[in-house]
Amino acid sequence: MKERKPMSLTTKIFLAMIVGAVLGLVFGERMCQFKFIGDIWLNSIKLIMVPLVFTIMTLAVGQQSNAQSLGRVALRIVLFYAMTTLSAAILGILISSLIKPGIGLTLDEAAATEELASGAEISLVSFISGMFSTNIFQSFTDGNMMQVIVIGLLLGGALMAMPASENKTRILGLLGACNELIYKYIGIVMRV
Repeated sequence: MKERKPMSLTTKIFLAMIVGAVLGLVFGERMCQFKFIGDIWLNSIKLIMVPLVFTIMTLAVGQQSNAQSLGRVALRIVLFYAMTTLSAAILGILISSLIKPGIGLTLDEAAATEELASGAEISLVSFISGMFSTNIFQSFTDGNMMQVIVIGLLLGGALMAMPASENKTRILGLLGACNELIYKYIGIVMRV
């Protein structure tokens, strides 16, 4: 007799989404009383995002042997980011052209224009300087991901520049252990 493979986590998540959508359609507003379950789950994922990004960025740079190997990795990352962003944009355009969101929705044009005009002006200089934090702990608690990425890159660069020593090995080991813990945590939350 052929042994059945256990259902993959991705399949379980997809099935749970379908069941949730069906329950929402069938029971309507009564299902809103269970919204807190989704809120707890989302908060459980959000709480680990800053440590995840920080450890990944610091390790990615800190484990490189020199600037040349870092450049090769950085090129791959930029190409991957560009391709995924382009794919997401194309997919978004295709889906929006198929389902045509917003049809039948009317907006007060004057209010929308006024709201847009009141937005803060952002210059290139203020954007770039805003990427660099004055307080690592505030960047972490505010969840400012751009600053967290820059902090991870800077500390990773400092780690890469350290001579091969017991201290460097310990720091890389600690970051690697934290990264492993974070992935284990995310796996548990996803299974729940």
